[in-house]
Amino acid sequence: MTANEFKDFCKTLKTKFDNYYCGRLDSKKNHSLGIYSLKDDCKIPLGGKENQKTLENSFSLLIHWDNNYNNTEVKALELQEELQTIQNVKYKNYKINFVKVSFLEPIDVSTDDRGIYERVIELTVYYSKEV
Repeated sequence: MTANEFKDFCKTLKTKFDNYYCGRLDSKKNHSLGIYSLKDDCKIPLGGKENQKTLENSFSLLIHWDNNYNNTEVKALELQEELQTIQNVKYKNYKINFVKVSFLEPIDVSTDDRGIYERVIELTVYYSKEV
């Protein structure tokens, strides 16, 4: 599952954003969710890739909300709580088994150069491809 595919999956969640993007966006708009790929160890099971049933990919989600600290925190917590409830969800040709978030709460990364508060959620998506 690519970052772009995960971004599109995030658009189907109940927690909504006005803008979704992958990678760098020069003029970030308020109420945005950015998806970035994280480096991860290569995990190949005993017997080789042909025996691999569950795949995983790690992402960093940037919640770029507004100039109110509390609003940003609440939105980030809402998203993290929803992500933690995902279990055996079908999306396109994937079955998302579950999402494991890396930290107990979204990471406060302060503000951007315009004073917009941001939070980060790091996670790993465990999924399989539907045949």
